[in-house]
Amino acid sequence: MKIPWSYVVVVAAAVRWRPCQGLVVFGRCLSKTIVTPINGPTHEMNISGRPDTCPRNSRSSVVYSNKDALCGTNNNLVPWAKSLPLLFHPTEFGAILAAVLASCLLITPPLPAHAGEVGAKITKAVTTSDLGIIVRQSVVKGAQIMDKIDGQWERLSDNLGLGAERSKQSARPKAKVIPELQPLDVAAANRLLQISDMAFLRAYPGGSLSNNKLQQEVDGVAKMVQVSFQRSGVAFVDPARPLEFETGPQFNFAVYSHYKAYSNLLLEQQQSQNSKDSKSFATIRADFERFVGQALLNEWKIKETSSSPLTRALQQTDTLATKLRDFGFAAFVDPSPPIDSEDWQDFLEGDVPELNWNVAVDGDITLNAQILLQEQGYRIYPNIARFVLQQIFQDVLAQATAQPGGVGGISSATKVSVMDYYFDTDYTSDPDKFEAKEVLLSVSLENE
Repeated sequence: MKIPWSYVVVVAAAVRWRPCQGLVVFGRCLSKTIVTPINGPTHEMNISGRPDTCPRNSRSSVVYSNKDALCGTNNNLVPWAKSLPLLFHPTEFGAILAAVLASCLLITPPLPAHAGEVGAKITKAVTTSDLGIIVRQSVVKGAQIMDKIDGQWERLSDNLGLGAERSKQSARPKAKVIPELQPLDVAAANRLLQISDMAFLRAYPGGSLSNNKLQQEVDGVAKMVQVSFQRSGVAFVDPARPLEFETGPQFNFAVYSHYKAYSNLLLEQQQSQNSKDSKSFATIRADFERFVGQALLNEWKIKETSSSPLTRALQQTDTLATKLRDFGFAAFVDPSPPIDSEDWQDFLEGDVPELNWNVAVDGDITLNAQILLQEQGYRIYPNIARFVLQQIFQDVLAQATAQPGGVGGISSATKVSVMDYYFDTDYTSDPDKFEAKEVLLSVSLENE
């Protein structure tokens, strides 16, 4: 009897199991599967699962690691599945993996069931069964061991200069010395949080969120994570009022609390989404970042009057760098050399499809909040320099395209994007010593 593939269903078998004794299963075809126990004879099994070396009346719905077991005389049942060509070695991991697959794969007759119900049963069995928990723990432990081994190899390679390509490279760059932050401008920092709150209320779907509810959520987040930040070394001005700040680490905590509250409220809104208030997350995020960037441009008076769009954008970037340093928001801002005028002209004429430019922000005061929020899976995070820089170039392009015929050939199809990358300025390949200290903002102008 041929068994359709649609009838092969993965289920959890509530059976007692033992690690396979070096079982080797290989071969995949519609007519037969070859089963070879190590140090034992080879048995050919037809589509019904009966080994040709066994009596025809023997039970053949399972596979064992020896001939007697193949004929159904062993009580340590390990169900088999013919559809998986696998090689199991008599090691701990191989034994566990063999037992997992053997215990969780059954060929079942056709049963009337919905795919969703079957999927739910599979998920429950894998995530809640003792066997599933053991396997997942083993996978995590194995990944940790491999990561540790990789780190040790990197350290050895660095110390001895191993590897043909590594030996050809010049000496590793010296660690970048980042200056100390200026004292935090508390008034500017509070204003930044106010602007962020107003931008979120404005970008929130339907505009139905009240400021009181937002502040309640911010307070709730602050209370929930306060102990964790204290353990990491943050000393609060007043533990009873954790959102008050005077230093960079305290402000980083306040920024984290606000931005995590934004994500919490968006998730809550999506779970009780009203169709008339529907708004994609990408749109919400883009609106929020645009509102913050534009508000800070006005608040910090980052305005230039040059007639050249490129010159105006570069001048505004220099002003932004000065503001970030003076407010104590960044230790140092280092733009790359200005875009060459000839390259700019080629871009305007359409001969160059893309222009790239970088701005390095060292010692960003909100760096820890940015990384922590992203590690937790949130896509709204407080990269203030990126918000403002992106708005600078978007405004320049908008002003250029607003004029008849554009300026220098800039069209409405020109797009600007700013990506952020995190670097350890000590230039170490040791994962145990990695510590992000720099945010590299990569500005890209594209003609489409």
